[in-house]
Amino acid sequence: MLKQRVVYGRGTFDIIWHDEVDFSKLTNVRQAYGIIFDTHGKIVVVRVTSDRRWTLPGGTVEPGESYEETLIREIIEEADVSIEDITPIGYQEIIDIKDGEELSPYCQLRYAATIKKILPQTPDPAHGTIPERVFINPSQFLTYCPWGITGEHMMKKAVV
Repeated sequence: MLKQRVVYGRGTFDIIWHDEVDFSKLTNVRQAYGIIFDTHGKIVVVRVTSDRRWTLPGGTVEPGESYEETLIREIIEEADVSIEDITPIGYQEIIDIKDGEELSPYCQLRYAATIKKILPQTPDPAHGTIPERVFINPSQFLTYCPWGITGEHMMKKAVV
C-alpha cells in the first residue's frame, strides 16, 4: 500500500494505492481507468477537458454497468480505441480533505489492456469535443501525468 497527499486544482486529496485486483468486494467505486498498450508497447494518454491536463482514458461507472463495461465504453469515448486482454492491476482509494476533515473515500479502478483497433476520433459525448490522443513510452508517463509514487507504481504493475 502506498499513500500520498496531493493538491489538485482547488482540492486536497489523500491517494492510497492498493495492489488488490479482486474488485468484487469494493464499495463506492466511482471510476475505471486503463493503461492501454499498442503493439509497439506505447500507452495512450488523453487530454479531455478544458483544464488541458493529460490523463489515462477512463471515467465514471454508469448504473447497470460492470467495471469492465465502463472501461471499454470510456476508452472508446475518450481515446477512440477498442481494447482486449483486460487485466486489473489495482485501485486507488481517494479521500477528499475539506477544511481538515476527511470525507468518505471512493475508489478508482486501474486496468491494463491492449489495443484491438484504433478508431477514427470522434467527440467525447461527455464534453462534446474531440480529446487529444497521444501514444507515449511508459517511461514518459510521469512527464505527462505527474502522479507521483502511485502513478509510478501503477505503471510498473501494468508494464510487467
